[in-house]
Amino acid sequence: MAYFSRLIFAVLTLSATSLGFELGDAAAQPDARDAAKSANKVDVKLAAKLAATAPGEALRIIIEYGDPSLQGPKIDDFSERKAAVMSEQERFLASTATTGLSPSVMQRGLRSKLKYSAVLAFEGQADQIRALSRNPMVSRLYLDSKLQGFLPQSTSAGIVDSVTSNSQGFSGAGQTIAIVDNGVAADHVFFTGRVVGGACYSSGCPFETGFGAGEPESGTTIFHGVHVAGIAAGSSTLSFSGVAREAQILPVRVLNAAGDGFLSDIVSGLEYIFEQRQNFSIASVNMSLGVLGLPFSSDCDSSAESSLPGANLLRDQVNLLTSAGIAVVAASGNDGFTNSISFPACLSRVISVGSTGDGSGAVSPSCSNQSLPATSIDVVSPFSNSSTILELLAPGAIINSSTGANNMFCQQNGTSMAAPHVAGAFAVLRAAEPTASRFQILDALVDAGLPVTDSRNGVVRSRIDVAEALPEIQELRSSLAIAPLNGYSLIFIP
Repeated sequence: MAYFSRLIFAVLTLSATSLGFELGDAAAQPDARDAAKSANKVDVKLAAKLAATAPGEALRIIIEYGDPSLQGPKIDDFSERKAAVMSEQERFLASTATTGLSPSVMQRGLRSKLKYSAVLAFEGQADQIRALSRNPMVSRLYLDSKLQGFLPQSTSAGIVDSVTSNSQGFSGAGQTIAIVDNGVAADHVFFTGRVVGGACYSSGCPFETGFGAGEPESGTTIFHGVHVAGIAAGSSTLSFSGVAREAQILPVRVLNAAGDGFLSDIVSGLEYIFEQRQNFSIASVNMSLGVLGLPFSSDCDSSAESSLPGANLLRDQVNLLTSAGIAVVAASGNDGFTNSISFPACLSRVISVGSTGDGSGAVSPSCSNQSLPATSIDVVSPFSNSSTILELLAPGAIINSSTGANNMFCQQNGTSMAAPHVAGAFAVLRAAEPTASRFQILDALVDAGLPVTDSRNGVVRSRIDVAEALPEIQELRSSLAIAPLNGYSLIFIP
């Protein structure tokens, strides 16, 4: 804390000149008032970085520009919103030359262009960022934060029990699960014929969208997304499958081979999923990722932005998906917090998931070549973040699932493994009753789940049981009421 205070003091005592809000070109230098305005647009952490940046060093930033109404709450009409943003974006890109940043340099530095918010991600050198700060259309500049992937079978009868619902013919057919992670290998035996579409907004992308774009980056050694996808929707002739073994998988790569990625890339991935709702029946989005060591003990819709600039962008995109009836599921995090969970799980419209054991025996070695101790069934995992705002529990300790691209399997720990159980459950229950809303499915999972008490804090949450939730969802169809209305029939759907 003392170091942080000294850093803030140092930044606040820097003058606009010492921050260098000019290009060194006398014709382009702003007067004192313009320099002050430019400095006020720059987040304090970015200002500190600019002051310390070596010549030639590049920084990845987020730019908010143009009409403020296009950076805040969404317009109800999605097509109207997109048209307004794209028009503003074109106007902004044309304006950058007025403050000394050529269109070609701007284009080379662009890393993502959001379609539903007037926001761009840009990577450039300090003088280029200072030029952007002088642009009258720019309202805010800040660093593009990084997020990381969070690292007997759990789907069997007596635990999550998708085995029973699958045997009854409900296994996610016709539904799609989007996996926002570090890629899914379409040729793995666990996914044969069920990977559809794909997108990549991370490093080393072969192309941005289309089948094959969501493959893991070359050189990946920890196949986090492959493992997560297998839990949600894996299926093979083996003795086990994922939760929704007939669901389609939509891979969206936003993390690199090292397992981290920029916030703007994740938001771009969520935008892609939103637009794909026209092509697929997307039941859920799984995000087994977040910010390590950043705890939130209450809903962070408003509070996250102060410690994580750009958090509101992800919040708005989650709200856009949920408004379209798509459930967004996120891991609670692996810091072992007992009174808080991580971002983005802390967002009010994200379904946060903590980890329990499933009774698995000790494993040596695991996916990460580490020994894993045996787990007790329905005991909250010691690594799992927990809080009163946590919504659900699912198995996340010693979970066997797919890895690599060579039809391999391994076992792994983490709330990353818990979250896709819930994403898969949404696909199974939505397939059983397509009219069921996100809220109705969540309620069914809460009501029908097994209450588990976290001994560390006394918080009681439901460990999901798909087979038990299924009848509650099926009742939605049988409860349709038909009443006469002037010779016609009116159908009421609760």
